[in-house]
Amino acid sequence: MLTAPTAEYKESMEISPITVCILTAGQGARMGDYSDYVNKALLPINKKAIISHIIEKFPSQSKFVIGLGYFGNQVRHYLKIAHPTHDFCFIEVDNYEGPGSGPGYSLLCCREALQVPFYFVSCDTLWEEELNFSLNHNWLGTDKVPTQKSQNYCNFEVHEQRVVAIRDKEYVEGEQYQTFIGLCYIKDFKIFWDALEITDRIAGEHQISNGILGLIENATTQAYHLKW
Repeated sequence: MLTAPTAEYKESMEISPITVCILTAGQGARMGDYSDYVNKALLPINKKAIISHIIEKFPSQSKFVIGLGYFGNQVRHYLKIAHPTHDFCFIEVDNYEGPGSGPGYSLLCCREALQVPFYFVSCDTLWEEELNFSLNHNWLGTDKVPTQKSQNYCNFEVHEQRVVAIRDKEYVEGEQYQTFIGLCYIKDFKIFWDALEITDRIAGEHQISNGILGLIENATTQAYHLKW
């Protein structure tokens, strides 16, 4: 069973910073008219930008690698003002809306800054629980969605907590399937990067699915259920 991190472990994480990658490059067209004026990572929930909610889920001494693209200067300026003591590494994504773009491509742009085990978070992913930072293996954050909406998401087949297959943007049904929430820990980053270089497109975009598939096929990768 996954347990909450101890106070001692949290303290150790403050001494040994962890690395977190948050991608903000995409246009966020699903946000409707809001995306014409602001990056979706800056949209407020409870009077606080989404990206601030994410940052506050991690130890304050973490290193944050931020992929910038659409309204990138908004994100850069906001983070410097709202979180002046945090360590940010800003990466410019050159293609964030044309052919071949997508979260997979944006993440590859950040590759040089992520040559260590790291956490990946989509800039619109929010979850309720505190993360267990003592977990030292590849894991993929998951939750359940209604079966009739499963084709809109990246889904994993899970057996005894281990992820054994991926079904991205496909209809799936059965208790063995769980949905990726856009949060994961990449322990075996070399395996991940090698697999992510495969540029197959899903729903017209370069997704991170190939990198995840590399972890599933070549390393132990577990599902970590979180309330999305």
